Amino acid sequence: AALTLVQLLERINRLPEARHVLDRVAADPRAHDVAVDLALAEGTLAQREGRHADAVRHLGVVLGHRLEFHD
Repeated sequence: AALTLVQLLERINRLPEARHVLDRVAADPRAHDVAVDLALAEGTLAQREGRHADAVRHLGVVLGHRLEFHD
């Protein structure tokens, strides 16, 4: 739910608030359970914040994972 909130805040240009929520999620020890989703949110937000090298790094993590699609 928190990552969905990050996406929503990013889409409505409330980047500082999105960053705050994302940083809280990333600090949670359970964040490793959603590592790919977290990397996607980090990459998207980094791109919007103008941190393009960080965006490439985070989005590379997403692309490096085997994506499985369910029918």
